[in-house]
This record gives sequence, C-alpha cells and structure tokens, in this order.
Amino acid sequence: MELEKTLSQAIDYLCDGNQHKANLLMEQCHTELIDLKQNHKMSSEHWLLWGTLLELQEEWEQAILKYESALNTDPDLAEAWIKICKILFYQLEKPELAHKLLKEKLHPLLGEKHSDLFELTQDLNSVLKQRTKRQPAQSTSTLSDSEEQENL
Repeated sequence: MELEKTLSQAIDYLCDGNQHKANLLMEQCHTELIDLKQNHKMSSEHWLLWGTLLELQEEWEQAILKYESALNTDPDLAEAWIKICKILFYQLEKPELAHKLLKEKLHPLLGEKHSDLFELTQDLNSVLKQRTKRQPAQSTSTLSDSEEQENL
C-alpha cells in the first residue's frame, strides 16, 4: 500500500529530526485519505493509517475517532482496540476506561496473556493499584456533614 509507505517515510523523517519533510509527507497522506473517504473507498486499514497520522500530530481524540471508524468496519480489529487503549492510558490519562476496554474488548479477542497486551496490562494494573491505595477510606457514617455538625 503506497499510503502506508508514505506514512512510514514520514515517521522516519520525524525520527531523524526532519520535521519539514515529515510534515510534507503527512499532508500528502492526509490529502489521500480525504480523497479515499470522499470516494467511499475507506477500508479498516485506511482508518488505522489515518489514526496513526493523527497520533503523530498529537491529536489524540481525533485519532480515537478514526480508530473507532476502523472498528465500525471491522469490530474485531484488535490493533484499533490496542491503539485506543494506549491513547486513553498513556496520552489522555484515563486508565480506568483503558482498563475497561482491555478487559471487555481485547482480552476476549486476543486472550489475557497475549504479548501485545502484556506491557499495557502491567502498566494499567500498576497505576490502578496505586490509585486504589491513595484513595482515602470512606466514612461509614450515614449522617451527612451538616447533620454531623449539628450533633457537635
């Protein structure tokens, strides 16, 4: 797929520190993807590429929308679920939602021990465990704060 090669080359330029050439190639990819969409020729792979392009531009919410479009084409597309979980966790700092998707969508598709999920699962479990430890113990009192003040 020519579009995939162009995006890969843009990524290479980004890694090499050549932002200008990377931007030109990413703009070319964006234009091609818009053309495909307007001509109703989008596949799940195209939506994934568009999501990746948006991730490179740090447009996290828009990337998620493109991955969701890929899932509308193929609901069992594990790669899209993985990318959504990673954005939710690593970029948007929403570990609870990422963990829920991991358990409800990815584990049934790939299995809990799948290598693509190992690091993400460990990172999520670690953060969620830390959050649980930091939450203060909730009062067992059935009185509201105002009722407690009145009793004092």
